[in-house]
Formats: sequence, structure tokens, C-alpha cells
Amino acid sequence: MSRLAAYRHNYEKDADLLLSVSLDSFKQLVRKLKSKVEVKNPIAYFTGILNKKFQERYFEELYDMRS
Repeated sequence: MSRLAAYRHNYEKDADLLLSVSLDSFKQLVRKLKSKVEVKNPIAYFTGILNKKFQERYFEELYDMRS
């Protein structure tokens, strides 16, 4: 899952970034599962978190290039 999300956002070659984003996303998923809010599809939730984090990273890089 993590590699697919990284590939979609052109980060598949950066292993350290992939690992850190994946771990952060998994930690967020576990926190959500432990809360009282029900997650219907944990895999889709994890993939959504990954996509948002990679997209956020992409826009941060664009902003840094602009500055």
C-alpha cells in the first residue's frame, strides 16, 4: 500500500521518506481504531492518510521551490 501511494506521488525512490510517512500513517490509523469512532474500512483509511501526507509533502516542496 505504501509503495503504491509513494509511486503515485513520485516518492518511490526515497526510502527514508516512505518509511517515515508510512509509520506516521499507521500510528494515526491505530489511534483512530482505539478511539470510539468506528472505521468501516481500515485499509482505505490508511491509504487515504498516506495520500494526504504525500500530497502535503509535495505542496511543501513546491512552496519551498517558489521561495
